[in-house]
Amino acid sequence: MLIESGQPIKTVQKKIRTKQIATTEDRYVHLTHKMARDAADIFDSIAKDL
Repeated sequence: MLIESGQPIKTVQKKIRTKQIATTEDRYVHLTHKMARDAADIFDSIAKDL
């Protein structure tokens, strides 16, 4: 939820107290439906501008 709300990975890492960013990404960061929709919207807007 922190990543989805726009928090940087470094902030998430500090909040959950993992030593390595890779550990934070592997165990705690997952693509949500909202993030997938947002990415699709960004790609759509880029494609319209081409």
